[in-house]
Amino acid sequence: MRTLALLTLLCSSFIFCSARETEHPDSLLAKRQFFALRNFLAKNAAGLKERDRLYYHCFTDNFFNRLDESNRNIDRLLGKYHAFLPPKQFVTLTRLKIDNLVKSYRYKEAYTVSTQLLSAYKEVLSPEEQEDVHNEAILWESLQAAQPQQLNVTENTRIGYKRDMAGLINIPVSITDTTEQFVFDTGANISVITESNAKRNGLVPGEKYFEVVAATGIKVKARTAVVKEMKIGDHILVKHAVFMIFPDSALTFGPYKIQGIIGFPVIEQMGEIRISATHLEVPREPVPASFANFGLDKLMPVLNGQYRTDSLPFTFDTGAAATDLNLPFYTKYKEEISATNSLHDKQFGSAGGNVKISSYKLPEVVLRIAGKTFRLKDAPVKTASVTENDLYYYGNLGQDLMRQFREMVINFRHMYVDFKD
Repeated sequence: MRTLALLTLLCSSFIFCSARETEHPDSLLAKRQFFALRNFLAKNAAGLKERDRLYYHCFTDNFFNRLDESNRNIDRLLGKYHAFLPPKQFVTLTRLKIDNLVKSYRYKEAYTVSTQLLSAYKEVLSPEEQEDVHNEAILWESLQAAQPQQLNVTENTRIGYKRDMAGLINIPVSITDTTEQFVFDTGANISVITESNAKRNGLVPGEKYFEVVAATGIKVKARTAVVKEMKIGDHILVKHAVFMIFPDSALTFGPYKIQGIIGFPVIEQMGEIRISATHLEVPREPVPASFANFGLDKLMPVLNGQYRTDSLPFTFDTGAAATDLNLPFYTKYKEEISATNSLHDKQFGSAGGNVKISSYKLPEVVLRIAGKTFRLKDAPVKTASVTENDLYYYGNLGQDLMRQFREMVINFRHMYVDFKD
């Protein structure tokens, strides 16, 4: 699983004119250029009307994991400026509020707001949006009684891991008396477990099914379960962790089968993760840095990188063996790519199945991230989008990039990603 069909971002129509920036902030928001929007606000916030400033900060605070600040801005906008908000913007802000609530493990409130949105603004939502919000509401409804997740790192922790036959990181997870190997995957929006494994561990699934959209665009029927307590390694204790229960078939690829996936909500609460060639390290206290090149679009990690002189946002995924470049990258550099490379069909796979996309293969792509240089060999460039993220982000960075340095540091408290020699 790579992405839920959650919280479709709508374009703002607030009016603001400025000759100091080359691109309008509404355009940056519509394109999900949150790093550029942050820079715009740093330069121009003082010149904005309060309504506009609050509006843009709702999104940047959400993206940089300042959830309480984002919801305070949303509540102020919906209260003080309610009469000035077009219905579409009200819907956008309400869905953003739901995202903040979900990331804060406030599922009951997320369900309440979702049902209110469907009731009061159904006519504003497109049929696809109605389906999305209704599907989300089923998910949050099933978790109404769930207590907020708690994760405790009792001391600096080192966890040895194994790579499975697909090359993915597997870490030891204990739900009952047995320890199993689960994939460690920052690209998984919510942790996942197979039906057979859930039954074996005595998990009680929710009654209702909802749909999950995999990275291939294929829909999977799933239910939820809450794990009261589990251990990761020797010193990480997690309580009330939410898992989605997938059919075994959705996590089976020929002889290769995934038993479970540790996803974003658990990983984020670790605070900081250091990934090396043989182990993970989780410090008891996350370490600050002088830069912030990392954000979260809904539950998807996003990393700011540089290609040539262009600053580009990429999603990144510890569960992806290799980097893929998306449609926006192809569109931006189309003339050069098509002139020097040949087109071919490439198969892309994830939980839920596989899909073929016409793609180019670039012999070498050089990226700069956190002041480090990365060289990607034979990087595929998609000429079509499969998921919503493909429309906005220039690629999905995988293990081929991460392995070029001794250690990758992902810090959720201070919102940066770094690499160590």
